[in-house]
Amino acid sequence: MTPLTRAINFAFYPKIPAISLELTNQCNLKCPYCANPTLLRPKSYIEWSLLEKIVSECAERRYNLAWLHGVGEPLLWNRLEETISLIRRKGAGDGSFATNGTLLRPSRVRALLDAGLESIYVSIDTLDPDLYAN
Repeated sequence: MTPLTRAINFAFYPKIPAISLELTNQCNLKCPYCANPTLLRPKSYIEWSLLEKIVSECAERRYNLAWLHGVGEPLLWNRLEETISLIRRKGAGDGSFATNGTLLRPSRVRALLDAGLESIYVSIDTLDPDLYAN
């Protein structure tokens, strides 16, 4: 999919950059370099009504809702496939995400592909499980 952009009249930023939306700030690991364990805000998921509003606005304005992650693990959310499907159906962007990969199973991968996922970023920073243990 070609990146969706919209020109704006500011010389310092001629195009709206790809958008990253945090679906959750919950994570199943404690990576030593990540800010997640130090967050003071409550652990939660995005409200579905807010997500639908953001997707609709991105589609209308032709912004690329490219990434569905922040400091949380997107695969913890049971509505991830539904989110990707919504983004792809509305033409609101790429709807990809970064993951630690620990929750990827064949059935989940199939469901993500069926929802329209075209790319994924899997972060593997060590093969030592003791570094990431909860």
